[in-house]
Amino acid sequence: MAGFKSNESSLFLSLVVSALNAAGTILGIYLIDIARRKSFGWLAIVGLGVYILLFALGMGPVPWTMNSEIYPEEYRGLCAGMSVTVNWISSVIMSTSFLSMAEGIGLGQSFLILLGVAVLAIVFVIIYMPEIKGLTFEEVADIWN
Repeated sequence: MAGFKSNESSLFLSLVVSALNAAGTILGIYLIDIARRKSFGWLAIVGLGVYILLFALGMGPVPWTMNSEIYPEEYRGLCAGMSVTVNWISSVIMSTSFLSMAEGIGLGQSFLILLGVAVLAIVFVIIYMPEIKGLTFEEVADIWN
């Protein structure tokens, strides 16, 4: 259902997920005898916290940082507001339409569309987004002139 053409590919990826699940389960069975049962609830909460922390260290701040630095000073407020608005509207469209799209064209094709959008976004960033680390706002403005 994820859009893989061959059963071998989907089976292999399913086995990878299953192997990770099995490894975690085996580790959990071993650790549950060492630790108290209640501590495993805390382990899940800590694991979720670690996930959020790692996302926040990686892809979480990138769009917001770029959004605050990329625009010339005279347009920064307007452009940042427009960018945030487009971001939230896109999120709403994605959230409200995905299940209908998956029902209409299939789950695999739906994820392929998302893959296509992600690839286009990566290509856009590679081609059009300048590296602005260490530049002053005036130097960033000069890039666009």
